[in-house]
Amino acid sequence: MAETDFGLRPDGTRKGSGYLGSLKLPNGNVATEFSIGVNLDGTERDIPTIVPTLTKEEITRLVSDIIPNNKPIPKTIIDKAVAHARMRMAKGLDPFAGPNDKVATPSDKGKGFMGSRLGK
Repeated sequence: MAETDFGLRPDGTRKGSGYLGSLKLPNGNVATEFSIGVNLDGTERDIPTIVPTLTKEEITRLVSDIIPNNKPIPKTIIDKAVAHARMRMAKGLDPFAGPNDKVATPSDKGKGFMGSRLGK
């Protein structure tokens, strides 16, 4: 079965299905990663903002308002994205979800998203 083509990231690498899978935008398009450039320890690096540590409310806000209306990403979401990227990089992993990373599902407590293999 052929993989879905999600296009390219700003750095030219191929996008994947992300940590949460394809999230439908109001215009019918989908978002999987929503990359931003950040400075991590003196190096500019692209990281995903759609990460498993976001709450359901943050995901809804990204998908229904921030992404489609090209609004600034709140600092709380950026901080979670940076923390998640640092955690992955400390383990020698790419900040972006790879093919072996399980797509996350909402946690029972609704405080974020979790997947059994994320970041391991």
